[in-house]
Amino acid sequence: MSSPTAAWATDATVETRRIRNKAPLPETARVEQARAALAASLEHSTARPAARRWTMQNFRRGLRLARELEALVGPLGGKRLLEIGTACAGDLAALHALGVSCVGTDHVVMNFPDLRRRLGDPRDFSFVRCSCMRRWPFADASFDLLLCMEVIEFIEDLDAFFSEACRVLCPGGVGILTTPAGVRLLRHDPIYRLPFVGILPNRLRCWIAERICGRGTDWRPSRHSLRWAGSLQRYVRRHGRQVVGMKFSDSPIMARVRRWPAGGLLRRIIREVDFDYLLLTPAHCG
Repeated sequence: MSSPTAAWATDATVETRRIRNKAPLPETARVEQARAALAASLEHSTARPAARRWTMQNFRRGLRLARELEALVGPLGGKRLLEIGTACAGDLAALHALGVSCVGTDHVVMNFPDLRRRLGDPRDFSFVRCSCMRRWPFADASFDLLLCMEVIEFIEDLDAFFSEACRVLCPGGVGILTTPAGVRLLRHDPIYRLPFVGILPNRLRCWIAERICGRGTDWRPSRHSLRWAGSLQRYVRRHGRQVVGMKFSDSPIMARVRRWPAGGLLRRIIREVDFDYLLLTPAHCG
């Protein structure tokens, strides 16, 4: 019996032939085509099974983030998005399927060329190999949206990073970032795979994990201890921006807390220390 991934790969090959000469597909069909193309590109890549599962989870997350973005900025069709740290392009493929013009970046090229080919080589889905540790090769105010998922916890010079992020965003543009939040780090450290140590200041965290517990990692966290949303404000304030901790609109805990006494205060605390994502917006926005 053929695996689901193999079936997706076959479907993606068929759709790649069709898309070049056909009218735009309905949204649902575009999403399924992108899902199939992504699965097929992963099947033919060197990504390990865990990385493949993680990327497909990111595709689902990208669809969810798209709904959040639509509530903030309106229809996404034609919006220009830059992703920093594209990896296997799970989030990016989902957002492109919903009409966003996407540019991915990373310091290495993974499955992106094959994924783009399977999607029919769309002009509004491209990749630039570059490092986010240096000046980004994009003009000022050239993007409406910015996406950066699980990257900032590894960056030492956050001043330079956010200077570039604010530079390439248009004046009303917004960014979505993720990084492990304080409460989640208490339960599980995603880098060292240990409980409790993730909540410690990063230098002490690395020392205990590496020296005492003997854990290693290919990606060592920076010296910055980003445990709550407010810890990033000082990097963006001088650019007229703010960082706000956000929960997904369908978050069960936020719906439950809303009915409690002092629910508004509790919701603000939760968004600060247990956010699902961080929203980079102009400072005058609510």
